Amino acid sequence: MKTIIIPYKGVMIGEKEISYGITQKEIKKVLGEAGRIEIDNIMDEIREYRLGMVFTFIENKLKDIAFSLHVELYYEDINIFESDNAILELSSYDTPTPESKGGYINFYKIGISLGGFGKKKIPEKKLACAFSKDRKSFYEILLKV
Repeated sequence: MKTIIIPYKGVMIGEKEISYGITQKEIKKVLGEAGRIEIDNIMDEIREYRLGMVFTFIENKLKDIAFSLHVELYYEDINIFESDNAILELSSYDTPTPESKGGYINFYKIGISLGGFGKKKIPEKKLACAFSKDRKSFYEILLKV
């Protein structure tokens, strides 16, 4: 199912819009039950796994979405996981950060973080995270770790 990133607003999963700030109850109405729910008391987050995505809730609100490489993920006309030049193509919309030691590159105008797309590989092979505007500072810190 085609999933489209809407910068700092959320995503479209097929015909269903998922906006940052919605609650677990609201996302359940739209997408149904989660396959798995993980409560992280250290990070103070709840993560719901469904459709090859991880929906992260902080203070009962959706804050970011991580996508496995099995998701048909788009920004504009760029199929992020299928493109051989995703970083270059996304660069026409936003200036990427330099690749971090951990292998992540952020696009702050688009509100996405990509892992495994540069020289450094990650265990998941490739990973994308779309995030809400109030999570930008978290993703900035992530590059410094």
